[in-house]
Amino acid sequence: FITALARFDPQARGALAEVRALGALRAAGGPGETADADPAGAGAAQPLSLPGFESLLTDTLQVTTLAGSERINVVAGEARAGIDVRLLPDTDEKAFVGEVERILGPGFTVNVRLGSKATPPSSSTSADYRTLAAALAAPAPSAQPAPVPVVPAFIPAFTDSRFFRARGIAAYGLQPFALDGLLLRSIHAPDERIPLTVLDRGVETMTRVLRALASAPPAADPALP
Repeated sequence: FITALARFDPQARGALAEVRALGALRAAGGPGETADADPAGAGAAQPLSLPGFESLLTDTLQVTTLAGSERINVVAGEARAGIDVRLLPDTDEKAFVGEVERILGPGFTVNVRLGSKATPPSSSTSADYRTLAAALAAPAPSAQPAPVPVVPAFIPAFTDSRFFRARGIAAYGLQPFALDGLLLRSIHAPDERIPLTVLDRGVETMTRVLRALASAPPAADPALP
């Protein structure tokens, strides 16, 4: 099973321009810069050289659970594996499952336990987005006295925002913590952690954002009478 899945080799594709822009930002020392980034390979020329960027351009597949018999002295009649799959927005789910079945070969059954349809991104020109961007660009009191660039991005994960977007409600994800590559890799990992200084600055950032949104004038909703 594991040997068969090792043949899974997706090709990089997706929002190359957006990822290259983020690569250039990180290579220049912007927020989210990774401590182990290679300056010679970073930036617009080679976005995949930066940790975490490859998963923004490819479908990913990771075996996370294995299960057989519940008792040591009982031979299992079947074995099960849980596979965490993250698909790019334009990937056809049925075609992907078919490819996994082809790679595994006969004797395996693939069932989708949880999935969600792709939803369009929320506008990056709305009043709420502009308020968010302005609040995030302003430096936190405990940080360096320099504004930070704010750009829209996507992550290789999913949140409950998809349920709101599916109903036409704008939803924006916010990461208030400035984490380097090592800390980013620790998310949902055995040694997940966050430094207290980063936590404090993140709280300052979140407070600033909430105050900005609360004090912003309500945007006109064309759907309302």
